[in-house]
Order: sequence, then C-alpha cells, then structure tokens
Amino acid sequence: MGLFALGMWGVVPRYLAERFPEQVRAIGPGFAYHGGALLASASPLAIGTMLDRGIALRFTLGATILVASLIVVVIVCCGPEAWNSRSEQGPADYRL
Repeated sequence: MGLFALGMWGVVPRYLAERFPEQVRAIGPGFAYHGGALLASASPLAIGTMLDRGIALRFTLGATILVASLIVVVIVCCGPEAWNSRSEQGPADYRL
C-alpha cells in the first residue's frame, strides 16, 4: 500500500516544476502546494454544512470528492505541457 499511496509524491514535484518558467520555478511548486491546501481547507466547512442540512454522509463525501476531482482535472487540462519541449534541445542540454 505504501508504494501506491506514497509513490506519487516522487512525481509531483517534477510535474509541478515543468509548469512554471525557469525564473519562478522555485516559487511555483510551493505556491501550488499552498494554494491547494487553501482550497482544501474549505472541505471541512462544506462537509459540515451539508451534514447539518441533513444530507447523508456518503453523499456528502461523494460530492466533496467529485468537486475536488473536477477542480484538479480542470487545472491539469488548462496547464501547459512542457514535457517534450526539452527533447528538442539535444542530449548535451541535460547535464546537471
């Protein structure tokens, strides 16, 4: 379970870093992580509000997960794809 639950965190920083220009590459992933935490902080309020209105827990959690998933899909689809942009530069540009 650890491989599948925690293995993605090795890929996320690389994915986020390619989304930002080199001038702000150090700031971009941190902003993305903290922006995501800010958006996620509304979940307990939304869940509590739905439960107070008498909505069943399974529908409350399902709706929260659905909305969060849709937000992630929209953000990922709107972002630039920079994966192949470095492959045109040649192997000499991959040095550290």
